[in-house]
Amino acid sequence: MMMHQRLILLFISLFAFAGLFAQNSDTSRYISDIKIEGNKKTKDFIVLRELMVEIGKSYSLDEVQGLIMLSRQNLINTSLFHSADLSLIQAQDSSFQLIVKLVERWYLWPIPQIDIDERNFNVWWEHKRLDRLSAGINLTQTNFRGRQEQLSLIFMAGYNQQYGVNYLIPYFNKSKSLGLGFNALWSGRHEVIAMTFEDKQVFYKDVNQYVRKEFKSGVYLQFRRNFFTTHLLEFSFQNDQLSQGLLDSAENYSFKKESNLSFFNIYYKLKIDRRDFKIYPLKGYYADIEIFKHGLGILPNGGMNLWDLKTTLRKYWQLSDRFFFAAGGIGKISNYGSTPYLLQKSLGYGRDFVRGYEYYVIDGRYYGVLKTNIKYAIFKDKVLKINKIKTNKFNTIPWAVYVNAFADAGGVSSDKDKNATNRLPGTFIGSVGLGLDFTTYYDRVARIEIARNKSGETGFFLHFIAPI
Repeated sequence: MMMHQRLILLFISLFAFAGLFAQNSDTSRYISDIKIEGNKKTKDFIVLRELMVEIGKSYSLDEVQGLIMLSRQNLINTSLFHSADLSLIQAQDSSFQLIVKLVERWYLWPIPQIDIDERNFNVWWEHKRLDRLSAGINLTQTNFRGRQEQLSLIFMAGYNQQYGVNYLIPYFNKSKSLGLGFNALWSGRHEVIAMTFEDKQVFYKDVNQYVRKEFKSGVYLQFRRNFFTTHLLEFSFQNDQLSQGLLDSAENYSFKKESNLSFFNIYYKLKIDRRDFKIYPLKGYYADIEIFKHGLGILPNGGMNLWDLKTTLRKYWQLSDRFFFAAGGIGKISNYGSTPYLLQKSLGYGRDFVRGYEYYVIDGRYYGVLKTNIKYAIFKDKVLKINKIKTNKFNTIPWAVYVNAFADAGGVSSDKDKNATNRLPGTFIGSVGLGLDFTTYYDRVARIEIARNKSGETGFFLHFIAPI
């Protein structure tokens, strides 16, 4: 055979092989059916709302595997299921059937509850006052009617009393994007935080009468157009009745020393959540922005016109199979000049604190915090099976343990009209430390940390939320 004939045959073979390879590599298939198993209470449309694949739509094999992983994360982050296993079965016509196997949680919790009237457990543990405990019951139905509706009833007696209700319908429109809720809460307190002195809270107490009675009620609208972005808009009414003794002992506690304050609020929050597991994330990111307006000029209260603007950013990286890194920032500004103390939430409340400063409250109109954390998974994705317990809602306990090192920094603006005994506003604060984190089922997190702050103080601290 002549040389040019051999070359022609070679090119023909190459083209034929390339065509065959292209045909075999085209793994695009469509989803012909979605089968859901294990959702004895949860409605199918609640599960389908979290899936990122659709019946009748075509996907490449790599694409559909990635979407299945994200769909599983979405289902777990609803807090409706212990586990969610998603798998593909190829049909004879080369289509895929998606099988969703779920293990539901226990949804009704009539739990006797002990409440600590402190900002965090560490502050209470500093003095261990049992008279600052309140007892009651929190009746929560987290998947009411199987539609992901949330119903909570609160009955608290003892040191402080609370009675309230909260109800959320996450989806009431056809496209499953709009939610509606309402809440109401009454509380009566014999002791309140009246001021900040030397960067610590000072309490005012009257055993014979409530020093503060508070009523809040609101309605809110939730908009979740896609999987990861949520808008929340709330309109609420608030009334505070304050004792004269409290007003005499703390001049700046109320707005213009009013003993009976009534005003409306507007609250807006935009949240973007791409975390793998919202209770204890290891990968992904989270961002939000919050706007809170106190006083709308509707009710006469001396012209109350106060607002807050706050934003939170968190990012999580998986460095290797067992090493993880996270960083988070919080920033807040407000127009508070002579802010009534009853509405003041400065650095030291909720998640807004620098580790190592748990015992302190730092007042100011502006603050910022940066937190960093590197961790190693000692035990990762472990499961404890208790065969003596028959129901799978309780007999399978996932758990994990992480050791971590952290460094935090922050600062609060110095306001001239605030108490001069407070030394931390207007200064740089920071800390370093080590911690041990434990996570388990029903979204439980416990952390033990040792931290040393910039002031040279070292302490052990216990927390029940993720570090960042």
